[in-house]
Amino acid sequence: MTTVSRVLGHSTVIQTLNTYGHFYKEDVETSMELLGRTYESGRGSGGDLQIAKLA
Repeated sequence: MTTVSRVLGHSTVIQTLNTYGHFYKEDVETSMELLGRTYESGRGSGGDLQIAKLA
């Protein structure tokens, strides 16, 4: 957040959070939903989590 604040030219991180903080909440919610769907789609027929192997 500090880097974003500096790039935007804000004098403090608080200024950045006050201006753009609502976007952060939406990003967290979206990320958690995606993570949940990814987790559920990775389950095998027996309910075990199937971990994709990175080649």
